[in-house]
Amino acid sequence: MIVIIPARAGSKRIKKKNIKLFKGKPIIYWIIKELKKNKRIKSIVVTSDDKKILNLCKKYSVSETIKRSKNLSSDKIPFQRVIKDTIKKLKIKNKNRQKILVVYPCSFFLKNFYIFKADNILRKNP
Repeated sequence: MIVIIPARAGSKRIKKKNIKLFKGKPIIYWIIKELKKNKRIKSIVVTSDDKKILNLCKKYSVSETIKRSKNLSSDKIPFQRVIKDTIKKLKIKNKNRQKILVVYPCSFFLKNFYIFKADNILRKNP
């Protein structure tokens, strides 16, 4: 399973929310930490238009960071276009057979139990 985290810099309500501190660490840190616990996740990819976010994620040892173009960085762009662009940029074998999970950087209360459970359901009902 490949996880893509779309982490845009330009939040409207809370400025730079993806790197705001929560319990002493940037919010995006907590989701990356939780995802790394899951043995089924082969790759964690962060796509962002912000160098600071990308550098932080490199520091947290994500598999890959992808600089997102400005034309895919506005709040009017559907996330599906961002994900499709990210998948094109990744060098993935058997793209049609890969499971891709999109996780937002602010979903820091997400627990691996839910990912594991959803993956089991998908395995039973492809």
